[in-house]
Amino acid sequence: MKYAIVGFVLIGLLFAGCLQPEVPRNETNGTISIPNPAAENCAGKGYIYEIKTDSGGGEYGVCGYSGRQCEEWALYRGECCLTDGDCPCEGPSIKKCEAQACSCTPILPQQNETAEEPPPQPPPENTTVQEPQVPRSDKTVNQFLQDGLATVNSEFYAEHATGEFTVETYTWILGNVDMKPDQIPIGGGDLERAVLFNGQKANNIKGFAFKIYIPKDGGRPDAKGIAVFNAQTAALDLYYANRQYDLDIAFYPFSRNLYDCVIKTREQYLAGDGSYITAYLFECGDSGAFTT
Repeated sequence: MKYAIVGFVLIGLLFAGCLQPEVPRNETNGTISIPNPAAENCAGKGYIYEIKTDSGGGEYGVCGYSGRQCEEWALYRGECCLTDGDCPCEGPSIKKCEAQACSCTPILPQQNETAEEPPPQPPPENTTVQEPQVPRSDKTVNQFLQDGLATVNSEFYAEHATGEFTVETYTWILGNVDMKPDQIPIGGGDLERAVLFNGQKANNIKGFAFKIYIPKDGGRPDAKGIAVFNAQTAALDLYYANRQYDLDIAFYPFSRNLYDCVIKTREQYLAGDGSYITAYLFECGDSGAFTT
């Protein structure tokens, strides 16, 4: 009889274990990450984003560019600016960022005081004014670079119809060759640190390539190339209006310098996620062979 009682107790424990309530499997613990539009605005423009701490221990973000800084939300609202493109002007206007404050000067249509023109007619009903649209692109970084190299190569031989040249081609991509500009994570990388424009790091650069044309009969080599950024504005905008800059390239153990560089073309596209892709075609003088 003693063994029978033990058996009933064990059976009771087994049933108690089977009847434990199940934990719902569709419940998860975690934190939902809410995007910060002010920080995304800063990164999308190619500015340097930093988190700082005030005297009370609170944290706040700042956007920096060319030695100047704006609080991230002030930049987002247009209350502070780092370049003319930060100014939220309405209608056709001349945007100016001076002392980190925006000014907007409306562009008025020119009028001929001597000629009599008929009064403007209202537009037909159900019509909309179409503003120029930034084209979308599904190309990878490598496709941007190869298309850019083909363009500058054609331009070079159109300018040098005679003569023979030895051509060297160099290409660097921050990520895999089949990745699109918006698929490469934002942040510091070897390419950003290895290619310096007038000594400045190239934030948000995703690809860089150039060709060296060495005359076989002697003379100074020329260089033509392309730089691709995942940003609406980049450091190269400072030199877009035919202002010269120097390129310092240092991919250990190689180093090279291109000098007297001029940006010839600036093209913009929209990536699949809506961010900007900006490609710059440039030409430079060459310092000579790679040094190691």
